[in-house]
Amino acid sequence: MQRREFGRVKLGNLLGFMVFAVVLAGFVGRVVAKDKPQNECLGSFQDLPNLPQGGENGGTVTCNDCDPSCDQDGVNTVNNSCTFKLTACVNKPDASCVAGPLKKVKLMVQKGVTGTLTKPNGTDSACAAFTAVVKTKKTGKKAGKTTVKLMVKTTDKRTDKDVLTLVCNSTLSVCPTTTTSSTTSTTMVAPPPLVCGDGRIVAPEICDPPFTQGGCPSGQICSGDCSTCMPCSNASCSCGTPARPSQLKFTTGVPDLGTKVCIGGASPPNTPCVKDQDCTNPDTCSSCPTTDGTVGGTVKDDSGATACNLRSGGLYFGGVGVTVPLPASVPDMGSSLTNVGCCVDSAPTKMQLLATIPTDPGASIRSCTSGTAADPVYPACVGGSRVGKPCRVVSECAGCAGGSRKGSQCAADIDCPSSTCDMTGTCTGTLPGCLFGPPLPIPNSTADITSTCVINRVAQDAAGLADCSTGDTQLSLPLISDIYLTGDLLNGTGGNPDVPGIQPCPLCTGTPGSETCQGGPNNGFACTPGSGALGAAYPTSHDCPPPEGKFLGILPIPFALSSGTQTKTAQHFADTPPGANFAFCGFCGRTTSPSFEGPPPHPCLSSAECTNAPFTLCEQRDPGAFNVGNAQTISSTGSPAGDLTDHASHSSRLVSIFCIPPAYDPIVDAAADLPGPGAVSLPGTAQILP
Repeated sequence: MQRREFGRVKLGNLLGFMVFAVVLAGFVGRVVAKDKPQNECLGSFQDLPNLPQGGENGGTVTCNDCDPSCDQDGVNTVNNSCTFKLTACVNKPDASCVAGPLKKVKLMVQKGVTGTLTKPNGTDSACAAFTAVVKTKKTGKKAGKTTVKLMVKTTDKRTDKDVLTLVCNSTLSVCPTTTTSSTTSTTMVAPPPLVCGDGRIVAPEICDPPFTQGGCPSGQICSGDCSTCMPCSNASCSCGTPARPSQLKFTTGVPDLGTKVCIGGASPPNTPCVKDQDCTNPDTCSSCPTTDGTVGGTVKDDSGATACNLRSGGLYFGGVGVTVPLPASVPDMGSSLTNVGCCVDSAPTKMQLLATIPTDPGASIRSCTSGTAADPVYPACVGGSRVGKPCRVVSECAGCAGGSRKGSQCAADIDCPSSTCDMTGTCTGTLPGCLFGPPLPIPNSTADITSTCVINRVAQDAAGLADCSTGDTQLSLPLISDIYLTGDLLNGTGGNPDVPGIQPCPLCTGTPGSETCQGGPNNGFACTPGSGALGAAYPTSHDCPPPEGKFLGILPIPFALSSGTQTKTAQHFADTPPGANFAFCGFCGRTTSPSFEGPPPHPCLSSAECTNAPFTLCEQRDPGAFNVGNAQTISSTGSPAGDLTDHASHSSRLVSIFCIPPAYDPIVDAAADLPGPGAVSLPGTAQILP
């Protein structure tokens, strides 16, 4: 596959440009964001301590000389300057903005700003760290400032212009220090954790995926530990015959979730169960204590003891308050194809992994890994108040223009209190992104009305590194999960069949070779199963989509899959609520409803980053992970495929631990206990293709 070489944008000593600045005491931010929300992710700023909400799109940030919360020069005496360290990014998608095919990236800076940003190919993302040293004026008697302007254009005529102004106030007194007394304390904000594979280049990292080259120059790729840029070329590959394979294919296998027992003490010891109703109230049914099946990870409590065994093929989510029975089964038979790019010159078995599009050999919309491919399986509204939402007929694109039901489906103005029914939308578009696996049912036997059907789409082009001699794999594959609040869809109502158990997604069942859809808009139509019969909620198929009217919204899922071990440790994100010491995923929120800022969500590492009142606490909905309230660590271990140079299929397991934002629906967020941590273990097979 041909890829255009790209240039480099140097951060140097260029001509300045005029901006207005606001100088405030301490470290504050003023946000200036004038671009369309659907374009804001084309360019952004990250990792600046205490960056205010919206500050990723530019604005003014102010720091006092030698204030350790923002002046990052490490000097604890007045030196008439402030050192800001931050990251500039392009094409970082979020819930309201998708990456675009880049045409031009331009950075304009003033004196004192250094760093390098490389424009990636196509819709790839890129980030680069840079340092801005802002000196005060008149020997510290007057504030100094500098500006950074990031301008991004795409080939489909989208633009994003972000201007960041950095102001350094003079400090004529002694520098502040961290103190602790019996009544008050001042705590420095912890820097962002060093995570290779999160797309942020944080010292001592030299580069960082997920984008294709990880911030490295053309002809180089980022190492698996983000410590170096490695020269690579197509001629370097040594992976059997042919020496340079064309693709790597991963296919999910059957989950091995083991058995469950009643926990809580009211039921007899080791009482087997399938759902909570099988246990003596108030006990719950859990697989955490059992050890059968394939255990691929653990949750350990604050004493270091194993509190829950995580299973291969299981999807886990939420904190201690999750009421959905865990784990959810990840469907088998889902294939994902990545193209092989260059191989590392010094290690010719290490292959660069790139996204496939539906027209690549062997690929389709159901197996490709591009974040921008048009998905004909799921039409979408164009224009109007429901733009971008799934549809089947034009009437499903009529939505309330404003008011309390803004964006909700309507048939007339009476359906939209204090607003009107906007009928200008058409059902002529498609949702972007290749499909990841078949529809994922998440049944809730505790309250079947909260059961959901999830359609996973690729949000950003896949990128990674794999070793054909060992099977070691790191693959960044950010997803968007379309959530349909369906409840038990096949309960005999609304023209749907009555099937035992809970089926949040339509089924594809019948005589092999003559299967038909059960439920949903394609009820009775011919279909091909996309998964095996993994229980009452399976098999599912994209030939049998869920009802568009049940669409709730989307959740961004930052999959960073690995055949190695991943671990996430609880942090202290906020002073409240109780149990905040056992929080894995911080989002700006408050203690009353609505609980979290957004949409879009505002992730955070400390409450100091939550400046948009009243959402001033950095927290997750409930402490802990996966029903364990005092969870301290989550660990999951993958399994490399071994030597792939024979071009045969080999068993493998890919794992990922991540954070899930709120869905902004009270039913779903309460049942799944979101926002909170997530973990997945994907058993399957890996194979390189000639």
